[in-house]
Amino acid sequence: VRDRTAELEQAKEEIHQLSISDELTGLLNRRGFFLLAEPALELARRNGHSCLLAFLDVNGLKRVNDVYGHDVGDTLIGDVATVKHETLRKSDIIARMGGDEFCVLASEPEGELSVLRKRIFDAFETFNQTHDRPYSLSASVGLLHVRPADTGTLEQLLGRADELMYEEKRASADSRK
Repeated sequence: VRDRTAELEQAKEEIHQLSISDELTGLLNRRGFFLLAEPALELARRNGHSCLLAFLDVNGLKRVNDVYGHDVGDTLIGDVATVKHETLRKSDIIARMGGDEFCVLASEPEGELSVLRKRIFDAFETFNQTHDRPYSLSASVGLLHVRPADTGTLEQLLGRADELMYEEKRASADSRK
């Protein structure tokens, strides 16, 4: 009975992990992000700490999929996940929200928005210089400084970060014209 109970507990834990993890990247999925980020945001607010919220959209995934195939597109998504996982702190909550979109919640951040932005872009640049891929890692990023007094829900904050990301994407597209 004890062995069977232990097996069932193990299976339950595995099912839970599958339900909150992204199969392709091993990062949290949307459900996992909310499961961890909501209490982290609440704790930061209660302790009077700020957070940084980043919403990233990978640039060029459609072109990579169209030109090289979806396996190479999956490799690109995996590379983005690996770079983010290696670049950000263990305490940062990182998730693939779906498709080519990623989120990061950094509680008790080291510096301002520009520090996180630079860390992400420097890591992409280093990857591009040191790996032989048919693509370059690039992303549009919306960064939001969440102050303790900001009472927005996590969903509302993600919406604001998403809007900032689209502003950056439009500005980059405009600058290429």
